[in-house]
Amino acid sequence: MIRGMTNNALPQLFYRELEKALTGTAMEPAVRVEALYRLLNLLFVEATRKENLHFTTLFARIAYTCHKYQLEKRLQYYIHQFRKRAPQASPEDLEDLLSLGTKVMADTIQAIFAEEPPAAVQQLIPADWTFPFVAVEVKQYLPKLRVLALEEDRPNCQLLARSENQPEVVIPIAYNIADHNENFNPTIDLIRAVMGFPVLLNLIDVEIGADGVYRPRAFVVEPDFLVEVTAVSECFQVQGTDPWGYLLKKFLPFESTAPLMIGHIANFFLDELMTEPESTFQQLAPRTFQLNPLTFCLFSDRQIREILQKSQKHYLHLKRMVMQDFAEEGIHREDCYLEPSFYSETYGLQGRLDLLYRPVGEESKTAIVELKSGKPFMPNVYGLSASHFTQTLLYDLLVHSAFGRKTKVANYILYSGQDDRQLRFAPTIKAQQYEAMQLRNQLVALERLLSQLGQQEDKDLLDQGQRLFGRLSPVHFPNMRGFARRNLEQFEAVYRRLSELEKCYFISFAGFIAREQALAKTGASDQEGINGLAALWLNSPEEKLENFDLIEYLELEENRSGEEEPILIFQRTERTHRLANFRQGDIAVLYPRQEDQIGVLASQIFKCSIIDIDQKQVVIRLRSRQFNDRIFADFTYWNLEHDLLDSSFTGIYRSLFAFCGHAASKKQLLLTTRPPDQPQAVTLGPTPGMTPDQREILGKALSARDYFLLWGPPGTGKTSVMLRYMVDHLLHRTEENILLLAYTNRAVDEICESIERIGPELRDQYLRIGSRYSTAPAFRDQLLRSKTQKIKSRKALRELIDGHRIFVSTVSSIVGKPELLQLKSFQTVIIDEASQILEPMLVGLLPNFERFILIGDHKQLPAVVTQDTGSSAVRDEGLQQIGLNNLRNSLFERLFKRCKAEQWDWAYAQLRHQGRMHQHIMEFPNRHFYEKTLQILPEGIPVRERQLQTGFLHIPPDADGLLSRLGSRRMIFIPTPVDESTPLQKTNQHEAELVGKLVSLLGEVFASEGKELEKDRIGVITPYRAQIAQIRYALEARGLNPDLITIDTVERYQGGARDIILLSLCTNSSRQLELLSTLSDEGVDRKLNVALTRAREQIVVLGNRELLSRHEVYRKLLDYCEGESVPS
Repeated sequence: MIRGMTNNALPQLFYRELEKALTGTAMEPAVRVEALYRLLNLLFVEATRKENLHFTTLFARIAYTCHKYQLEKRLQYYIHQFRKRAPQASPEDLEDLLSLGTKVMADTIQAIFAEEPPAAVQQLIPADWTFPFVAVEVKQYLPKLRVLALEEDRPNCQLLARSENQPEVVIPIAYNIADHNENFNPTIDLIRAVMGFPVLLNLIDVEIGADGVYRPRAFVVEPDFLVEVTAVSECFQVQGTDPWGYLLKKFLPFESTAPLMIGHIANFFLDELMTEPESTFQQLAPRTFQLNPLTFCLFSDRQIREILQKSQKHYLHLKRMVMQDFAEEGIHREDCYLEPSFYSETYGLQGRLDLLYRPVGEESKTAIVELKSGKPFMPNVYGLSASHFTQTLLYDLLVHSAFGRKTKVANYILYSGQDDRQLRFAPTIKAQQYEAMQLRNQLVALERLLSQLGQQEDKDLLDQGQRLFGRLSPVHFPNMRGFARRNLEQFEAVYRRLSELEKCYFISFAGFIAREQALAKTGASDQEGINGLAALWLNSPEEKLENFDLIEYLELEENRSGEEEPILIFQRTERTHRLANFRQGDIAVLYPRQEDQIGVLASQIFKCSIIDIDQKQVVIRLRSRQFNDRIFADFTYWNLEHDLLDSSFTGIYRSLFAFCGHAASKKQLLLTTRPPDQPQAVTLGPTPGMTPDQREILGKALSARDYFLLWGPPGTGKTSVMLRYMVDHLLHRTEENILLLAYTNRAVDEICESIERIGPELRDQYLRIGSRYSTAPAFRDQLLRSKTQKIKSRKALRELIDGHRIFVSTVSSIVGKPELLQLKSFQTVIIDEASQILEPMLVGLLPNFERFILIGDHKQLPAVVTQDTGSSAVRDEGLQQIGLNNLRNSLFERLFKRCKAEQWDWAYAQLRHQGRMHQHIMEFPNRHFYEKTLQILPEGIPVRERQLQTGFLHIPPDADGLLSRLGSRRMIFIPTPVDESTPLQKTNQHEAELVGKLVSLLGEVFASEGKELEKDRIGVITPYRAQIAQIRYALEARGLNPDLITIDTVERYQGGARDIILLSLCTNSSRQLELLSTLSDEGVDRKLNVALTRAREQIVVLGNRELLSRHEVYRKLLDYCEGESVPS
C-alpha cells in the first residue's frame, strides 16, 4: 500500500491523480496518455498489494485483479485495449486513447473500490466508449497460448484462466485427457501442491473445441523461468528420471576429473578444426594447457600424459568428421556456427549448442550437432544415451522456437571417442519432447519449494527443510546406482551431521538464494518495471530505452570474431540512444535487430562481455570464436542487452554447502557460538605516514588468531593505508601466503595499487586472478593468465604458483574456481568491501584459512538484494540469537555486532580519523550516521590543514546570486520546483539545467585560478538513470563535455570521491522519498551516507524543499545546509 494510505483513502487518491493527469496545464496529449498508463499500472499494483504475489507482467496482474473483483467482461476488454495500445500510441490515436484511458481509469477505480468519482472528475469522464466492444473470434488450433491460470475446477478436470489474446473471457483448460495430455498430470499436481494460483502457463499445441474448452497437448509452468537444457537432460537416466539430482548439483562441489578434461579438450579441437581444418595435433596439443592451467596442475604428470594420449584419438575422429563425414551428411563447414545460444520463452528453456548448421538460401534446412567425448551408457535403439537423446530433443525445441515451426531440423550426437559411427542421428519424437517438458516443470517446482524455505510462518523451519532436504537420501531411491547414488550419500552424510542450529542456518540461506535467483530470472512487474532476465522479451523496446537497458541500432564497424580473441567493434548510429546503463566488464547478449519481432527470441544470440564503451563505439568480446561471419553481414543493425550469469548463484549455493562440511570449530566460530581465540602479540616494523590510531589497530589486526573485523568509514585509509601495511608486515616479517580479495574488480585494482606502494619488488611477489578486460591496464601484466601464456608444462606452472606468496582476486573468482586453494595453502585472507558481500558467499570460503581479516563499513551500501526485507527477514529464534535477523545483511555486519555485544573487543576496531572530507562536510554524517565517532586527521599530518581551511573556491567579492552562494558554505541546499512535464517522475528538468549552470560557473572559477575541469573535480549523483540522461543533455546544451564529470547513481559511486559533489535528488512526488533511502537495521540512511561522504570540499544538494521536509533525515540535512544547528 502507498505509505500512510488506508484502503478508504486510496480511491480518492487515484481520483485526484486522474484529475491531475487530465487538467495539468504543462502536459501535452502524449504525456497525458502516458500518465494514465502509469496510473493504471499503479492502480493494479495497489489492488494486488495485500496478496504479496509476484507478477512478471502487467497482463498477469490485471488478469488476476479482474478475476478477483469479478470485473465485467466489457470493462476488462477496454482495460486490455488501453494496456496494449497506450505504450505504442501514434499521434493520430492520442485523442481516442485519452478518452479511452480516462473512462478505463474512472470505471476501474469505481469497480475495485466501489466508490463513485467526485463531481469534478465525473465531468471529465466520457459518457460512452470510443469504439464498440468486439468479441474476438476463437481459432480452432493455436500452437501456443500464454495464460494466467486463476483457479481449478477439479470435478471437471479444468483450469480456469485468462489469456493475453482474450483477457476479458475466462477460458476453461482441460487436463487429464487420455491420449492427449494426461502425461502432464504431474504438472497439474505440482500446480496444486507447490505453485498455487495464480500461475503463468504456456499452453502448447492447443485444440479448441466447439464447446469452447481448450485442450492443450502440453503445459509449460512459469515460462519466464528459463531452465538450462543440460539441467533437464541430465535428469534422464537409464533407471528413469531423477529431478532430485538437479537439486543435489546446486550444492555439491564440482570435481575436476580426467574425463571432464578430455571433454574440454575435444570441444577445443572441434572449434579449432572448424576454424582451421588443416591444424595438426602437434599444433593444438600444447595449447590445451591454456584451457584451464590451474585444473591441469591438479593432475599428476602421468595423468596428463594419459589425457593427451587419449585426446589424440578424439582429434583424429574430429578431423575426419570436419574434412569428410559432415559433408556426407549434408553438413557443410562453411555454413556452420560454433556454440550459438538460444532463449525460448515458449518452452521455458535456454541452451548453447556445440554446432549449428544453417545453409545460405536454405535456412529451413538446419542441423544440430552436440559433441560428447564419453561413450553412450546403455544406449537406446538409436545408439544414444537417454540424457544425450533428451538433450537433442530440447535443442530441437529451442531451434524451432527461434526459427519457426516450418524449419526442418536434423539432430545429431557426435561421439568423438567412439571407434565407429561417431555421428549418430537423433530423430525427433514429440511424446519424448513432452516428457522432457514435463520434467522441466518439475525442476521449476523444485525451485519454488526451495524459494519457500523460511517463508512459511506457520511451519517449523526444520520441518520445512526436512520436507525438501530429507528426500536427498539413498533410502528414498533404492534403485539409484553409480554417481547418482554417490552424490546422494555425500549430501546426506554432511546434512545428517549438522546441529539443529546449523540446519536452520543452511535451510534459511538456501531459500534466500533461491528467491534471489528466481527474481534475477523472472523479476516482478511493478511501478519500477523490474523484470529480471525476462525483461529481454517482456519489456517493450520503449520500456527498455526508458530504463536505459538497451543499446540498439548498432552497426558493425570491424569484425574480428574469427581471431583467438573474438572481438566485434560496433559504431553507434544516429538512431542509437545516447545513454545506456552499460559499463566496461558487463556481461551482455548480442542479437540482430529484426523489425516486428522480439529479436532475442527470434534468432541465435551471442553471449559476450563489453570491453570498451563510449559515445561513439561499443567493443565486445564474444564468448566463442566465430569462423563463419555471414550472420554479421546478413543484418544491418544489432542490439545489445544485459545478460544473467546463473553460475554466480551456483557458487553461492556451493559455498553454503561447503560451510556445512567444515570442522565443527570453524562453524562455531562463524556462527558466533564460540568466541575467537585471544590474540598473540606481534612486533610491528616502521609504519611511516600512519596515525597512532591506525598503528594501534594494525597491531591489533595482525595479532588476531582467528579473525579481525576492521570498520573503516569513508576516507579512513582502510585500503590505501591499513591493507597495505598488513601485507607489508606479513610479507617481510612472516612466511605466510596471503590471499587478498574484494567484491568488485575496481576494488581489486585499488588493492593492487595499494600494495605496489610497498616497493617495486612487489611485482615479483603477487599474481592477480581474473580477466584482462576487467583489470586496469596498469595491472594486466600481473594476471596469472598473462604469466602462463608461454608456460607449456605442469612443472613450470607449479613453480610459478609456488614462487608467489600473494594472490589478488575478486571473491566470486575464487568461489567459482576453487582450484587455487587446492594447489596452494594460504594462512591469511584479507577481504576488502566485506560489508557488500552476502554471508553465504563467504562462509564456505573462510574456514580454508588459519585467519581472516574483513574490512568494511556496514553504515554504507550493503550487498544488492532484490527481494524485499520481509522476505529476507529471519523468524527462527535460534538464528536471531546469533545475530542473524535479516539474511540480506553481510557477515561482516553480523560478526561486528556480535563481537560488540559479547565484548570480544580483541576481534574488532573502528578507524576514526578520516582524511577525505572537510570538517564541515564530515559533521553531518558524523552526527547522524557514525554516532560522533569520526574525526579529521590529527595534528602533524598535512591533509589536516585542508580539512580545516576556511576558503575553497576563490569567488570574487562582488559576485552575487548562485556564484556567491557557492563561496559561502561547504554544504549548500538549493530548492527546486517539482517537474510536472512528465508522468515518469524520474526526471527533473529544473535540476538538470541547474546542474549545467553550476558546472559552468565552477568551470569559470577553476579557469580563473588556472585550473582545468578534470575528472576528479566534480561529480553528480542522482537516484535515476533517466535523470543522468537529462543532466548529460543539459551539459551538452551549454557546450560542456559530460565525460569530464562523473554522473551516476549512488550505487555506482560507492568507493569513489570528488572535490565537489552535486546531489540532484529529483523529487517530484512524496512516494519517491522511500526510494531515496536504504535503511539499515538501526535506521541509518545508507544511500544518503554514501552520497554525502563522496565529497572532499563541497556538496550542493538540489531538491524540492516541501517534499524533502517530510522525511526526517532530509529535513535535518536541509536545516544543516541552511546554517541552523544540527539536531543531535
